[in-house]
Amino acid sequence: MSESGGLSAAGGAGAVDRADARGMSTWRRVVPVYLMLASGSFVDNAVGAWSPTLLIRDFGRDPAQVGVELGILLTAGFGGGVLLGGVFADRAGVRGGWPRKLRVCLVSAGAILPAALLMNSRELFWVMTGVPLYFALSGIVTAVGFSAILDMVPNRSRGLAMSVSFFLNVALGAGLGPTAVALAASEIFGPARGLGPPVALTVVCGYALAFAAAWVALRRGVKIA
Repeated sequence: MSESGGLSAAGGAGAVDRADARGMSTWRRVVPVYLMLASGSFVDNAVGAWSPTLLIRDFGRDPAQVGVELGILLTAGFGGGVLLGGVFADRAGVRGGWPRKLRVCLVSAGAILPAALLMNSRELFWVMTGVPLYFALSGIVTAVGFSAILDMVPNRSRGLAMSVSFFLNVALGAGLGPTAVALAASEIFGPARGLGPPVALTVVCGYALAFAAAWVALRRGVKIA
């Protein structure tokens, strides 16, 4: 092999190594965003599963009426939040790319924490306000978070990146979210306290983790950049 051929091969190998290193760095950077979205899904499933029971058991509401009222409120809340999140994601992306999108997630996740206290109210009005407000803010986190992932990974990996996120959302969200409320009700608060405290605690714990994950993702991204 000629000297020029050897240099060419060495240069090609070095380029591959650098590309692999960048790829690993990208996936490490996305991991906290996965955790943020999975934590949000964990809470979504917990609130969605137990809010009807909360209204029926703690406030004596008619089950049929609860189904209609919550259906309308959650459609408006989560649906509106997701649509609004798409608008926020596009605007944030133009102004500052995916780090700006993660800042939107941070603000929305932080706003969820005090909103969770409404679900622990003994007044029906505040509970009925807190549930759709939670889903609206969570919808923003979900939409903007997905958009951030698509910006963070290479074009060729976007399908895999989204499938991993959907898998984690289902595994952690649907698998563990409703169970967490039941465990909090039986092991921490007891039946006499009702469902408001365990639902509120689950929201606070889940979105505190989501907030921390978004913060880590933002700080890690700034350092890499």
